[in-house]
Amino acid sequence: MQPVKIPSRIDDPVHLLMWSLDEMAPIFCGLILGMAIGQAMIGLGIGLVITNFYRRYRDNHPDGYL
Repeated sequence: MQPVKIPSRIDDPVHLLMWSLDEMAPIFCGLILGMAIGQAMIGLGIGLVITNFYRRYRDNHPDGYL
């Protein structure tokens, strides 16, 4: 049998543009809720702020902490 090379990033989450899927969830939820109340830009802004805090929290803790 020949050894099979497995990429080291095979278990990484799906990326959309420059964000991973778990970072995009608050942005999409904020945008959808903002559209529901008629203030899409406010909802998008809140989603971006939440994503920024989540990214800082995730980067300061080891992988798999959450």
